[in-house]
Amino acid sequence: MIYSKAQDTNSLKRNDINKLPKNSFYAELVGSTYGIGINYERAISQVKNGIINLRIGMGSLYYIHALPTFGINGLIGDKKNYFELGFNCSRTFVTLFNERKSYWIANPILGYRRIGLKGYIFRLTFSPLINIFNADIGPAIVPLFGLSFGKTFN
Repeated sequence: MIYSKAQDTNSLKRNDINKLPKNSFYAELVGSTYGIGINYERAISQVKNGIINLRIGMGSLYYIHALPTFGINGLIGDKKNYFELGFNCSRTFVTLFNERKSYWIANPILGYRRIGLKGYIFRLTFSPLINIFNADIGPAIVPLFGLSFGKTFN
């Protein structure tokens, strides 16, 4: 049998997706956590060109507090660049005029994620907040963009 270095390199590329770390931790500005937030993700499934993650996060901005944000997302792409598609749901507490109210808010996520060579994460997302659970304040859509930085780990 003749050994070829090119064959070895190709087999590593095909299997590298399964070697990605299963955990991610990142800080988020605006996005799904409304202001400044922190998030933890755990990969529950990895296939050749994609990953499915479960997410939990928490964030706050002035009078809005998300405690916590739960979600699921899928990443489709190669080893470094991913298209992100997901959905989050948050129990939110809003304090206005000395009155505190609690709401459920949902938000889809469309975005780009880059995972660098040393596991550093950069995310840019569009994640509009959608009020679909609270009839007393009516339906509302608030378009939000998010920027995140973090790290993957095992």
